[in-house]
Amino acid sequence: MLVVLAVIGILAALLLPALGRSRAIARQAQCLSNTRQLALGLELYGADHALRFPANLDGLFGRERVANWVFGNMADPRERTDPATLTDPARSLLARYVPEGRVYKCPADSGPAVRSVSLNCRINPVRVAGRHAGWVGAIPITRSFVC
Repeated sequence: MLVVLAVIGILAALLLPALGRSRAIARQAQCLSNTRQLALGLELYGADHALRFPANLDGLFGRERVANWVFGNMADPRERTDPATLTDPARSLLARYVPEGRVYKCPADSGPAVRSVSLNCRINPVRVAGRHAGWVGAIPITRSFVC
């Protein structure tokens, strides 16, 4: 009986690392799929809007007045955990093209935030209150990027 238990224990020890690798490979495939869906969403948005990227709000003030590429500031606890911020077409410009909120979150991210994907604030920035949208700091940047 002890020998059988020892053999089962050895087999389990050999199989557990393989299962862990399988999970990692599955997460990697899901992450790649999510990234592809976001890229396709950006491409479709661009096709419908003269090859321009969606607006990317630069700053915290006035966010409720302008639709953004995806609504929600991860610094705000309410928006950080509200999945409706990702799929509401009135607030998120990509909602029509990427209707699944789970696409915005890395499969390996177990945190409470609804998304772990973000756009750099220098990609098509829009500043509602404050400095002109075409300037961040002292560096002039292009306001509209094309897909």
